[in-house]
Amino acid sequence: MSTTYTPATDEFARARAALSEAGCDFALLSTLANVTYVTGTEVPVPVGAGAELTYGPLLALISAREPAGWFIVPAGGAATARQYAAGFEILAFDMLF
Repeated sequence: MSTTYTPATDEFARARAALSEAGCDFALLSTLANVTYVTGTEVPVPVGAGAELTYGPLLALISAREPAGWFIVPAGGAATARQYAAGFEILAFDMLF
């Protein structure tokens, strides 16, 4: 990844500081609350029998050493992620059923 994206949110800065304090280099966040917290993007709550097929996983990879963040989203959600997750590099993937 050649470009460094710097999310400019207080939540992102606090998460990076907590990682650094814990001695971590990176964190891969996968829970609804944590991904929403660092990206500022509302993650849909999977509800119902077909929820696993409706939404792909949303993940946030953040660095403690560099002010960089990557938001990993299904391709169908890439435009929304770009709109709301300011400063994160968006890594979109296709979902196969």
